[in-house]
Amino acid sequence: MADALTFFLAAVAVWRVRERAPSRAPASSVWPVLRNRRFLLASIAQALLSLSTVVLTLTLPLWIISRSVAPAWVIGTLLAGSTVLAVSLQVPMSKFAVTPAGATRSSWTAGLLLAAGCSAFAFTDGASVPWAIALLTVGAVLRLLGELLQAASGWTMSFSAPPAGRASTYQAIYSTAFTAAAAIGPLLSGWVVTQPQGRGWFGAAAFFACAGVVAAASGAAVMRYRPRTRGPTRK
Repeated sequence: MADALTFFLAAVAVWRVRERAPSRAPASSVWPVLRNRRFLLASIAQALLSLSTVVLTLTLPLWIISRSVAPAWVIGTLLAGSTVLAVSLQVPMSKFAVTPAGATRSSWTAGLLLAAGCSAFAFTDGASVPWAIALLTVGAVLRLLGELLQAASGWTMSFSAPPAGRASTYQAIYSTAFTAAAAIGPLLSGWVVTQPQGRGWFGAAAFFACAGVVAAASGAAVMRYRPRTRGPTRK
């Protein structure tokens, strides 16, 4: 019932939005965006970093059930705690990425935080119950901080790139990268969980660290060559 109520409230909010006259601007072609290799690379790297959500919702539960000595109730606790922290910290964390320099720092920091979180999960293999719960909690917090920084840095990058009148096309390509990345999430989760001695988590840590470096470098290039017509951006 509560879930149904949220859909109703969302419908009311959309219904109350005022209609605007349709834009007469010509439809923009997708090809200029596809030729923007900096933006494509940055979008792919950000999408790969966003797989941290799959870590929380799929990889970690599978790991706890099949490979960890931690009790099953830890799964729900981590999910609920991550949700509460995300709501509380999303706005404060986004302030680190409001400038191009901040977005670049946030991208590679996100990769490092996600790598640290995955490393903490790896050490739960063979740990006692108290240590496993402690490591899972620390890893979940690090993962959440990385996710929030990734979202903020990706937002800044994706909205800095488009020339005037092409924002929707750029956002469509950006979103497509995330959809494609989500499709490989379950495969990567299965690989991580089935590796012996937590090696899959160390592989995931290296994956996120590399993705963070690529996202930072390519995102910086995107914002360095962003259209001048958008006006000055704080540094």
